Amino acid sequence: MIKQGLKNYLGSLKYFFTPLGTLALGVLFGLSFFIPHMMAAFNEFMGEIRRILANPEIDITVLKTGIVEAVRALDWSDPGEALRTMLTSGWMLETLNACAGAFVGEVEQYARQFTAAIDVLCRRLISYAVVFAVFTAIGVAAGHYLTKWLIRRRIARRSAWKVVMGTVADGIFAVVDMFFVLWLMLLWKDSVYITTVISILLAGILTLFEAYLIHARKKTNRKSIVNGKNILSLTAVNLIIYFLSMAVVIVLTVLTNTIVGVAVGMVLLDIALIVIGLNAESYVISVVGNVGLSAPAEGAPTVEEETTETDETPADTKE
Repeated sequence: MIKQGLKNYLGSLKYFFTPLGTLALGVLFGLSFFIPHMMAAFNEFMGEIRRILANPEIDITVLKTGIVEAVRALDWSDPGEALRTMLTSGWMLETLNACAGAFVGEVEQYARQFTAAIDVLCRRLISYAVVFAVFTAIGVAAGHYLTKWLIRRRIARRSAWKVVMGTVADGIFAVVDMFFVLWLMLLWKDSVYITTVISILLAGILTLFEAYLIHARKKTNRKSIVNGKNILSLTAVNLIIYFLSMAVVIVLTVLTNTIVGVAVGMVLLDIALIVIGLNAESYVISVVGNVGLSAPAEGAPTVEEETTETDETPADTKE
């Protein structure tokens, strides 16, 4: 099972660019909305600042340049933190005061009006950022389901009724697993590590049993599928796949930057989790296939029957 699970994972990496491509499309659509609206909001903000200062001699281009330089000075090696800093009213007020101070002597008198204008800008930028996040999420979700369909078609095909049966079983087993873990934690609050191990093993038992019900019921013995060896093997290969993906993500992040690490990490972990979820089915399907190959065809005589027929056939005599 371990060999087959790793083979499933490595073979599924050929779909790497499927979720990456849909993620890129989601980001592209999001940026196509975010950037024009952000620029329009910023231009309106600068016009409002010029109106507040009531000084037609102010060079708005110089003021914009000062703000842009302040934005560039942020630590963009951590984009999330840089964006959070940029969208805080305190940082924007401090930056605006520093830039406007080159044109007016006392900027403190404009603090209330500056704050109101900054609040409007921040609300607009945050709303545009939410739209960008929605487009990105759609790209991630589309990539996940498309990749899962491709991987399932390759390693664990299902008929329509088995899809329904599997969906119902997934829901039931997820609830059973969740309540069992919560019950253990209520009994023993310090059992987090033991609970984690038991939860992992229970997940292996349930996924193997589900795969048996869907693909192998009445075709092979249940104990040949759901047994201690298979549970431990399934758990081991799933952990290997998960930690292997995490190691690749960490190395890439160290060698490149956070953006590459996050993008590649999302794709690798998505593929890893899809394969982990399908390894049990893939194994059971292979077992059923081997049983089918080793079993005699329906209506075909067995070895004993052929031997009996041969013994009972009279020998040819010469006339």
